[in-house]
Amino acid sequence: MQINYNKYLAKIICFFGPLIFGIYLIHFNNFVDKEYVRNFFHNQPKDLSLNSVLWLILGKTFKLCMACLIINFFRHLLFTILRFKKIFLYMENKLKEILNKF
Repeated sequence: MQINYNKYLAKIICFFGPLIFGIYLIHFNNFVDKEYVRNFFHNQPKDLSLNSVLWLILGKTFKLCMACLIINFFRHLLFTILRFKKIFLYMENKLKEILNKF
């Protein structure tokens, strides 16, 4: 918390941080994990060189992360357009008002 970043780096971190967390959540969704992540490297040739295998792993991992990043970016955009944050803050404040009466 006490590290001073330049403003440009802080903007990048604040933009990509939630998106990267979204990638994590998408990867560990049971459906995505069973249907896509576990079967991601099936049906690959068995006689590849080590160099080819490394590039295959890096390329497919990059594609999967980029797909999740794009999905999460559109989710973030949709939540911003629909103003869910304001709606949830309003609901939170109303709930606090109700609970403070007790």
